[in-house]
Amino acid sequence: MSDPLLKLLQTALFGPEKRHRLSLREYMDLNIDRMRAIIGSGLMTNDMWLGQSRQSEFRLMLERAAYIGAWDYSLIACIVDHFIAGDAFFAHGSQHQIAKYHKEICQLQAVYGFGCTEIASGSDVGNLQTTITHDPHNHCLILNSPTAQSCKFWIGNTLHAAVVVMVLGRLIVKGVDEGLHWFRVRIREEENGPLLPGVRITTCDPKGGIHANQVAGIRFCKMKLPMDALMQRYARFSAQGDFSSDIPPKERSKSAMQTFIQERLFLIAAARGGASMCVYLTYRFGSHRLLKDNEGSQPLLTKALFRQRLYVEQLKVLALEMLERAVLSRLEGSWHQAASRTELHILAAIVKSVGTWLGLEVMRACRELCGSQGFHHRNQIVTLCIDHEISSTFAGDNNVLCCQVAKAAISRPRFACENIAQRIESLIVDQCRSTGGFSHRQAVALTYARALDLIIDEGERHPLVSSETLRDIVHVFSSKLYQWGLTAAGDELERNACEDQLRVMNNLLKPPPELVSAPIDSADYVKCFTKPLYDNEPDFSNRNTIRNPYRAYAWLREHQPVYWCEHLQAWFLTRYRDVIAAQADSRRFSSNRMQQLIDARVPENKRTHLTEFIKLASRWMYSQDGAVHKASRQLLGNAFTPRSIESLRKIIQDITDRELSRLHGQTDLKTALFDRIPALILASLYGLEDDEALKLRRWTRDIVMFLGGSQDADQGPDQALEGVKEMYAFFAELIEQRRRQPRDDLVSRVLESGRNSAASLDEVLAQIVFILVAGYTTSADQLCLGLLHLLKHPQQLEALLADPTLIGSFIEEMLRFDPAGSLSHRVLMEDVTIDNVTMKKGDLVYLIRASANRDPEQFPAPDKFDIHRARNEHLTFGKGEHFCMGTSLFRLEAEIVFISLLKRFPDLHLIARRPATWCNSNLQFRGLKTLPVDLGTGV
Repeated sequence: MSDPLLKLLQTALFGPEKRHRLSLREYMDLNIDRMRAIIGSGLMTNDMWLGQSRQSEFRLMLERAAYIGAWDYSLIACIVDHFIAGDAFFAHGSQHQIAKYHKEICQLQAVYGFGCTEIASGSDVGNLQTTITHDPHNHCLILNSPTAQSCKFWIGNTLHAAVVVMVLGRLIVKGVDEGLHWFRVRIREEENGPLLPGVRITTCDPKGGIHANQVAGIRFCKMKLPMDALMQRYARFSAQGDFSSDIPPKERSKSAMQTFIQERLFLIAAARGGASMCVYLTYRFGSHRLLKDNEGSQPLLTKALFRQRLYVEQLKVLALEMLERAVLSRLEGSWHQAASRTELHILAAIVKSVGTWLGLEVMRACRELCGSQGFHHRNQIVTLCIDHEISSTFAGDNNVLCCQVAKAAISRPRFACENIAQRIESLIVDQCRSTGGFSHRQAVALTYARALDLIIDEGERHPLVSSETLRDIVHVFSSKLYQWGLTAAGDELERNACEDQLRVMNNLLKPPPELVSAPIDSADYVKCFTKPLYDNEPDFSNRNTIRNPYRAYAWLREHQPVYWCEHLQAWFLTRYRDVIAAQADSRRFSSNRMQQLIDARVPENKRTHLTEFIKLASRWMYSQDGAVHKASRQLLGNAFTPRSIESLRKIIQDITDRELSRLHGQTDLKTALFDRIPALILASLYGLEDDEALKLRRWTRDIVMFLGGSQDADQGPDQALEGVKEMYAFFAELIEQRRRQPRDDLVSRVLESGRNSAASLDEVLAQIVFILVAGYTTSADQLCLGLLHLLKHPQQLEALLADPTLIGSFIEEMLRFDPAGSLSHRVLMEDVTIDNVTMKKGDLVYLIRASANRDPEQFPAPDKFDIHRARNEHLTFGKGEHFCMGTSLFRLEAEIVFISLLKRFPDLHLIARRPATWCNSNLQFRGLKTLPVDLGTGV
């Protein structure tokens, strides 16, 4: 492993499977973390660009770009977006500006976005409409997007992370358009922070291969900028506000575009890396895939038809490598010669357009050559193909670039007609000059001819392959240039596509082994893909496992009752005896786990703004142990005495009857009934109006879904933090009202308990908020799950209808069979060993109550839903000092709701054509999105 980047790609941060199991936002955040690891360590940085202090490493940086292009194109897109913003800064900033922000850019202390393209202008950068107007009275600049057409779009890294955007716009001074200039525009004070005044951002989703790049659309609304936002190498304002520039007005657009030259080489490097990976994997697939014929089983690679198709794609990848080398050498040799800059622009246009087109051709062909295996994302090929689709328009539309090449070729004839490519170029130029213009077909052909000339020259000057192979490479271009005399050598190509030649080519093109994660690289790839059918070890990153985890729990109880879950960074305890013992052992299994939960679920650089959430949630009773926990329970004691709970019976009955009276026909009971009743009951408990309680539902769901490890981007830490803040503000005001005017409700009772115990108002507030967080979502989900399983077991339903005294055992069975709150967390205060497995101090442990509830050592026929079950000591409400205080309230609520529902609608049933839908993004909190039922005629 010679390259440190390859070593970095083997670390956990770069796990190749992560992208397939993360939400889009998590994947975006992961890309920023990976980008920071690469740039921050100096493996790729703007200092390595030509003209910078480490320019001798530019070639090495492009090779690393090829590695990342084969690894994850979204990542190289993020890196390049930062790089081109940085290059715009270094190419146009003054020495003072560069010294001030050098570390910020080159060590990625701040993420940069590149604000060049506008949504209406696209590649027509010369007609940008964004304006930056000098305001001499306030000694500032005013950045504005005057029309919808002028909004900056497809701006990478900016949706959440970017702190700075390098903006290209028209400088207006005293009403005069001074042309295009670059400006350093700060859009946030900190990464992932709020936008500064004058900036509006929208997502550009859905999008293609750069879906994990935080691509955004940006509008600037008369945003005030400091004067030093202007890049000042060539342009400046005097102290008196007078503008001057070292570049004539007609040359300013050309100067502004300098950064695109080097940027475009990253695109061919990434395409080469991706294409090399695809042809390598296709070769490996052909070596492993066996076909039966009269001679027995033979590898697909022995078949001439397969080899002939693959050989052409191998030749294209070699052409990519030679084209990149040829242009790279010319850039290195001429970068500091100002007179060569126009020619370098043309070379960059050629290498970018032909390079990305050829690369995509290779990837698409390889995807087909591997059949369905080429379409499987774990085999990398289709993922690379989809990801690289953006490359034909990234950093300039390929067709527009071809037109630039054609204009240059017609205006500056340059060849001696020494090879077929030069002869074709000469022929097309003569045709174009005779007609006074060129067609799109001619522009593309001129670009391919020029590329082929570079490849031939590179092959002759620095032989990478034999002259015969170089001749085959030339003939690969016949499909693009046949009209101008490049004939196809079909018979010769087919003869040359022998096994020995393909082997030689594969050895030339194969990527470093550290980049290869596709199962088809290995001869036992069939076993890899069929592993889930023969091996039941669970995958808790899979939504199907989360949707129904009970088979996975059964496997763990039998095979790995103490199990480390890599995805959730936690230990699982799944047996009844282990779970109940841990719940009773607060000395070793601490409930003060909020920090560890955040650490396991949120990347390190995203945790800073969650300090407040951790502080607030750590005061909740369920995050406390010992004397502190006991004191918090005593605060709530008066509100949850048997007498207090029983006093709610009539209130719960009235609420239930009122809600049931609204129902008829076919309806979704989840939203129409079960989401409402617990909220309305809690409203009564808190002394709130109904509409206030229903408003609180969103806050509680956002919080518990995040705490449970939701895979959905809209149930992450930001939403949870917002929910906590809003709830605390709401209840702080309510507490103040009750202090002034006490009432017979939970808040007043807790305040009274607080005065008796000298508890602080913060402690009172914390427990009042916690009761709502803990009580709403799980109650609503548990009622819904209970009815679903009852309706799925019609004999059990008939028994309950015939004998309502079974309601108690039915409630206990629904709590055991499928608890809405399926687990709790603990943090180890010391090393703990169970079954010869040692869990370390500080580790997070999941006590899987849902698994313990189906442990056959504790429950006969545990997977059977049986409302007659006599001995039902389930763990759904916990045990020991953390036994749920709301148990009696929920049991009363469930008793009233189910008796009333079945009495009013005795023939209700599920609708076969409208099955219930699940929330399947969260392992801890199980619930339904919908529960459609037919209520029947009712009573």
